[in-house]
Amino acid sequence: MDRNDLEREVLRLAPWYYAWDLDGVRTEETPPCDEEGHRRVACPPIFDGFWRGKSVLDVACNEGAYGLGALGHGADRLVGFDCRDVNVEKARLVARVLGHEGAT
Repeated sequence: MDRNDLEREVLRLAPWYYAWDLDGVRTEETPPCDEEGHRRVACPPIFDGFWRGKSVLDVACNEGAYGLGALGHGADRLVGFDCRDVNVEKARLVARVLGHEGAT
């Protein structure tokens, strides 16, 4: 997928809940965020190596931020689901662009 195709997909799938950087194409998160910065794409590592080798089930995954964050910290596999098809479509796009092959 080239940059133009990616930009079109990001616009087509808007609005986005999280601010993603997809190879330089950024999504615009839907406000509001609270003063604590909630809605940042992050999944804490808990402790070094915590996620390594684990399988993650992300229930009500939205765009996949927490599950994809776990993959980024070393988890082997992610299964995420959400009741809204558009959220699953967004999560699949993010996983593909970020190279997370272990995401389903």
